Amino acid sequence: MLKKYYTVKKYTFPSVAYQQLVGSHDLFVGLAGEDEALINIASPFAKEEFKVMNEEAFDSVCEFLNVSNGLYASKIITDDIHIDMTPPQFDKNKTIKSDGDIYVIPIIINGKQTDLLVVVDKKVEIC
Repeated sequence: MLKKYYTVKKYTFPSVAYQQLVGSHDLFVGLAGEDEALINIASPFAKEEFKVMNEEAFDSVCEFLNVSNGLYASKIITDDIHIDMTPPQFDKNKTIKSDGDIYVIPIIINGKQTDLLVVVDKKVEIC
């Protein structure tokens, strides 16, 4: 289930998997939330049951982002918009700051909330 989006300038997270796309437009795309929420993405994508959000589980969420963003990048390249994808990364217990809006789209999976984070054409810093 999707909830109504909102915007913030900084977002503190317990766990996040993210990827940046750079080129004609710069995008930051992340999935953030409690470990139990991210496991709801990691386990089905990897077809493996994770009990904790370890490196393998994060790798699964990162690969989910990479595949999703790759499909998007392939589509916009056909519209003559050039974009490259950086390798996905993950982090814990930090804050994302932006000089523009961070769009936060809450997604409920199995009763747990994961936030889809998107920043368009603005600087993003994780500290």
